Amino acid sequence: MKKVILSLIFVFATGTTLMNANTNNIDSTLVEIDCIALAFDAEERAGEEFSYETFNAIVEACEAAQELQEAP
Repeated sequence: MKKVILSLIFVFATGTTLMNANTNNIDSTLVEIDCIALAFDAEERAGEEFSYETFNAIVEACEAAQELQEAP
């Protein structure tokens, strides 16, 4: 379950940039995501309280995805 949630977080965090990469009119605006709020939202949608490790993994995956967005 943890891997599925982390995969979804990563897809949601990077999806917009990757989808725009194939268009001729690339929007260079980066989307800022509040990673902690995203982890709380994922916890709420899962309907259960995450362990510290799961919560931290979601935040770290989100931050890693944002770093990928900022890379040239």
